[in-house]
Amino acid sequence: MRITYDVEVDAAYIYLSATVKDPETVQIDDDINLDFDANNRLVGIEVLSASERLDLSYLEPLVETFQSRPVSWHRLKNELLRRKQLGEPIKTLKQGVKNWVKEVGDDYVILASEHPRAVSVRRITREVLENRNLDEHKKHRRKAIVQTLWSIGGYK
Repeated sequence: MRITYDVEVDAAYIYLSATVKDPETVQIDDDINLDFDANNRLVGIEVLSASERLDLSYLEPLVETFQSRPVSWHRLKNELLRRKQLGEPIKTLKQGVKNWVKEVGDDYVILASEHPRAVSVRRITREVLENRNLDEHKKHRRKAIVQTLWSIGGYK
């Protein structure tokens, strides 16, 4: 078992399996997601607001703590273009919602999210993404999407 904890976004991931390809994510509540493999075995647990939900001092010997690296727009753009070409969805960390890349520009990305009752389109600019103030993102209801893009860009 391995646990990672990102101080900047206050997120922990508990790996219950060494390797997992394309896990299916089930959202338990706003802060906890479970990942299952193709055989319906639990392979990982994602905990957002981890400092409130976990006793990190107890888990400290198992935890790999790291600070997020600076924003890597170039790396993110390449990964988003790859996912667009392959038609692979992006799962929003906190919401468990699948997003598809519709367009990637020089300084923006357009994502389409599929909800049970509707499809929404969201434009995220590089400037918005590089804003490291999570409270500002939460206020504008885009925190989960921004955190997902940070992780895809290699910021965790």
